[in-house]
Amino acid sequence: MDPGPNAWEVATTFATWTLAAGALLGVLSQNRLNRRTLEAGVFTRLNQQWDSPEMRRRRGRLATYLLNRKGGEMPPVGMVKDVVDFYEDLGTMLRRKQISVDAIWHSFGDPIIYYWEIIGQDFKRIEEKKQTGTAYYAEFESLVRRMREEDARRKLPAMVVTPEDRSDFLGGEAELAAEGDQGTT
Repeated sequence: MDPGPNAWEVATTFATWTLAAGALLGVLSQNRLNRRTLEAGVFTRLNQQWDSPEMRRRRGRLATYLLNRKGGEMPPVGMVKDVVDFYEDLGTMLRRKQISVDAIWHSFGDPIIYYWEIIGQDFKRIEEKKQTGTAYYAEFESLVRRMREEDARRKLPAMVVTPEDRSDFLGGEAELAAEGDQGTT
């Protein structure tokens, strides 16, 4: 007849499971810390890219064009590409959970919405014109939706871009072209 486990076997089994659980918690904690460290690095690089002299010049030139464009005139692709691709990349990183919505919202939230409100319809017109079924800058559009959701979560009023807001925003961005040309950040 089997007398069952003795006290040492029970203690050893308990200690083994306790150590295994502790090791698992340590690995999970380390993974969380690594993720935060990587996100901080990505976030720092994004801010550096957005505020680089070259990007400031490009943003400024785009804003100057948008301030002066006539009617439904489409901005040249080369002028829009760098600024809008930046937001497209942010949207992709957010969808892939490589950066938090909170980090994007704090640094880029308002400009994301301004740029979308000012030129987002241009992308819709391109889609309609080409009739390819391709959603141009879908990640950017999704990013805008997430910024609006974050505003709502924080119980902020929905951002409405008035013509005056549009002019003020673009005027501030247009000044960046001159600053970028002077090499200031």
